[in-house]
Amino acid sequence: MKKLMTISTIASFLLVALVGCKEKDNILDKKGDMPSIVVVAPGHTITDHVIQCSLLKETPITVDYTITTSSKIKQVVQSVDDVQQQVVDAVGLEKYTGQLVINAPYADKTISLQLEVTDDDLQTTKEVLSVVIDASGDFLVDGDVQVVGSVNQGEELTISGSGFGSGPNVIIYDDFEGGNHNDPIPLNSPLIGAWTTKSTNYVARYYDYAYSGNTSYSMQDELATTGQYGGKRTELKVRFDDTQEVFLSYQLTVPPGKNFPGAPSRDQWGTASHWKMTWLMDTDNGFKDNDGRADLCIPTNGQAQALQVSGNTDKIGWVASLDDLFDMDGFNRITTWLRADPAAPQTQGYTWIQWLSAKTMPIFTREHIKPVFNGEASGSTSYQWNQLNVPGWFGNSLVNPGGVYDDVYLATGPNAPARVEVGDAPVYANCTELSIMPSTSWTDSQIKVIVKTKGQGTISQQYLFVFDGNNELITGGIAIP
Repeated sequence: MKKLMTISTIASFLLVALVGCKEKDNILDKKGDMPSIVVVAPGHTITDHVIQCSLLKETPITVDYTITTSSKIKQVVQSVDDVQQQVVDAVGLEKYTGQLVINAPYADKTISLQLEVTDDDLQTTKEVLSVVIDASGDFLVDGDVQVVGSVNQGEELTISGSGFGSGPNVIIYDDFEGGNHNDPIPLNSPLIGAWTTKSTNYVARYYDYAYSGNTSYSMQDELATTGQYGGKRTELKVRFDDTQEVFLSYQLTVPPGKNFPGAPSRDQWGTASHWKMTWLMDTDNGFKDNDGRADLCIPTNGQAQALQVSGNTDKIGWVASLDDLFDMDGFNRITTWLRADPAAPQTQGYTWIQWLSAKTMPIFTREHIKPVFNGEASGSTSYQWNQLNVPGWFGNSLVNPGGVYDDVYLATGPNAPARVEVGDAPVYANCTELSIMPSTSWTDSQIKVIVKTKGQGTISQQYLFVFDGNNELITGGIAIP
C-alpha cells in the first residue's frame, strides 16, 4: 500500500530545492570580473585599435600584451591574419605577459591581430587590432638634411636640403640585373640610359658573381665554343654627345676560377699589356694610333704590372702597380674624373682617379694636373669624347681569362662629378665599401637617387655622402637608421 506524502515531507522537499537554487545562484554570483587584455607596441602608438607603422625597410614589429583574470586562465589564442596559435604557457595562471613579433614587409599593407582569452568561469575577452604599414619613412640629420623614402635596393630615396648645386648628366648606369647567369644582356639593360651597340661575334652575358644584386656582366662569352687568341671577348658600347668632361665609375674583378688576362695562372699578372679595362674615345674607330682622335683607356695595364691612364693617341700617366691596388679575391672600384679646362682645353686639364679594394686603406687616389688631350701626341687631337667601350680590349697570351663588371656609371659635361654615394663608415676616407646611387633628378635643394649598395641588402646602418660638381664633399656621414 502506497504511503502518501505528508505535508511535512513536502515542506522539507521544497526547502531543500529552494536552498539548492540559492546555492547555485550564489555560485553564479561568485564569478569574478571579465578578463582584461592590455596591449602596447614599443616604438609605436596605438590609436583606436590601430598601430600605424611608417617603415624604411622590412622590419620586425613587437606587440607586448598582458592578460589579467580574477580566476585563472583557461585558454589564450593569438592570431595574425587569421592564423591561430594556442598559448599553452598561459593556462592556469591569473596573470600572463606575452609577446607577438610580426615581420612587417616593406609594402603598403594592413595586418590583422586578435587576442582572445577565456577564464575558468568561461568568460571570454577579445582584443582586435590592425597594423597599418606605410612603406616609406623619413629621418633628419642635424635639422639640415632630410632623407625620405626606402632604404631597399632599387627603390627611390629623396634627399632634401640646400646648397647641392647643379646635378650631373647621367649617361648610363647599369647594375646588370634582370637576367640569369649566361643570359644575353639586352641593350636596354641599364637602369638609366641604354647601351648603343654590343659585340656580335661573342655575346655579352650576365654572370652570377656580382658586387651588387645577383648578377654582373662577363667580358668573356663562356658559351662560345671557340675563341680568338685564347679569348672570347664581348663588349658593350655607349655613344653620347661630344664632351670634354667625364666622370666614370665601375666595379671590376676576375671571378673565381679565372686568370687575369694575359697571366698563365691565377696568382700571376703576366708580362705585357693585356687589359684595357674601359676605353674612352672619339667615334667608334677613335682608338687608332695617329688618327687625330682623342682616346684614353681608364685604366690599362700597359706595361706588365703598370696601371696607367693612357691611349693610343693621348697619354695621362701612371696610376700604380697591380700589386698595390688590384684585388683578385674581391671587387675593385675604379672611379675617374677627366676634365679639360673649358677656356683652354688644348693646354689645361685635370685627371683624378680613385681605387678602392681590399688592398687600399685608406682609399687610393692620384691626380694629374696636365692636359687631358694631346698628351705625348705627335699632332693635335679632336679635343672631345663621345663613346665608351666596356671593356676596352683584352688579349695577348690568354690562358683561361676572365673579368666581370658591375655598377657601370658614366656622367658627362659640367657637374659630372656631382653624385651621392653610400659607404660603410661615417668618414669617407675610412670606407671599405662605396657605391654610387645614381641620381634621377637634382636641384639645389633636392636630389632623388636610386638606392644601390653592395650585395642584396639595404643601406640601413650605412652613411650617405653628397658631392658637388667640383668633386667636393658638401654633405657627409649622414647616418641611415
